[in-house]
Amino acid sequence: MERRTWELDWTWEGLPVLHCRCSLPYFPGNTAPQRRMERYWRTWEKGLRRWLGEYHLRCCVLAKRALAQSKPLPFYQVQVETETVWETDSLLSFVVRIKTAGNQRSYPHLWHLTDGTPASVGAWLPPLRRLQTMGKPLLLTENGVKVLSGAKKRETKERFGRKSCRVQGKTV
Repeated sequence: MERRTWELDWTWEGLPVLHCRCSLPYFPGNTAPQRRMERYWRTWEKGLRRWLGEYHLRCCVLAKRALAQSKPLPFYQVQVETETVWETDSLLSFVVRIKTAGNQRSYPHLWHLTDGTPASVGAWLPPLRRLQTMGKPLLLTENGVKVLSGAKKRETKERFGRKSCRVQGKTV
């Protein structure tokens, strides 16, 4: 994966109001998976540029208000970065972060490099895995995380070998 970087400056009545620096993934090559991923990211970039156009209009409104109230002209910056989390022969994981004034959004991506399609988290996790988070037993599956509601009771029964026992003041 390479990166395509570009910078744009937007003005309002000749005054700079918005600067954007963007670094998005680029997949050069002539294979079907590379073309598929490149098509996806060109579409994603078009959506980003559309959003930046709307953000520019908001910046223009704020600049107009500031001039009307004799306040300093605001200048906004948007930074879009791509960070590779990890890469194997078959999977690629990266995060696209969009930083604006006081705000940051992250968009994680996971791709199959063999066929150029998005992958689910279950593609790189073992089929079933038990996790313990915040005192709640969880089951991690391909379709997501499930909370095991009766797992604590079952574990207690198995541990003590009784038909009933007390768990947090309740008889089970």
